[in-house]
Amino acid sequence: MDKHKVFQKELGKRAGCMKMLKRSVRELTRSSSSSSSSSGGGCSGGCGSGVDAQRLQLQMEELSARWEAVCGMSVCKQGRLEAAMRQAEEFHALVHSFLGRLSEAEKTLKYGLGPPEERSAQQCQLQLQELLQSLQCQQLELECITSLGEEILAVCHPDSVVTIRSWLTVAKSRFQEVRGRLQLHEERLQCERRRAEADREELQRLQLWVEAAEEALSERDGEPLPDGVQLLRELSRQHAEFMEELSRKEDDVDRATKGCGEKLSAELRAAAPRRGAALGGVLPL
Repeated sequence: MDKHKVFQKELGKRAGCMKMLKRSVRELTRSSSSSSSSSGGGCSGGCGSGVDAQRLQLQMEELSARWEAVCGMSVCKQGRLEAAMRQAEEFHALVHSFLGRLSEAEKTLKYGLGPPEERSAQQCQLQLQELLQSLQCQQLELECITSLGEEILAVCHPDSVVTIRSWLTVAKSRFQEVRGRLQLHEERLQCERRRAEADREELQRLQLWVEAAEEALSERDGEPLPDGVQLLRELSRQHAEFMEELSRKEDDVDRATKGCGEKLSAELRAAAPRRGAALGGVLPL
């Protein structure tokens, strides 16, 4: 573009010379014609000058035609260069806007989605869906950038090929990188969702067991203790087995409830020792 501007300036400077040359040829042709007519029928000097003037006029017409052709080609090339410049500016703007939005999506993946314990699964899923939709739009944008880049490569100067291909490579690799991170985040979220579902099922199973245990303990608390030592020892053995089972399930309760296990375990241990203390108070040492 800069080289063509220099050429156009040079062409503009020579336009004045062309005008002066045309005017000189017209004046010379005019003077030659008038000298030929004043000499009458004599063909000694006037005839030769007339031939020279005619030849000069033909050369001037040929030069003018070439001049007009060069000016036309210069205007045509100016139009092509301006169109190429607009294309290049559009390509530059699209690529940088595309890369900027990819960086924003990457920041959202890295910082915007907090840890699972700080947000609900539904909220996380909604944010992930928004990012997926945004990435789908950016995939269409990448296709437009690629198409425009290939169109520019088909007509651009060889010195620009490396630059255009480099930007296309950067845009594609960055898109693949962000999409890969988003897919990993989606897979991690699915694993968390499946684990949460399994924890809920385990918690429900444990709650049913706790309710059944509490009901059984309440019924036994309301029953009078038997008088026979053997029956008391049997009840004590059954209660010891219950306490062992309770101890085994405590880890499951803690893992499933994630902080609520102490409360549930405390409820069980608040009821179980009452029965144990009652049995211990009547059994002989």
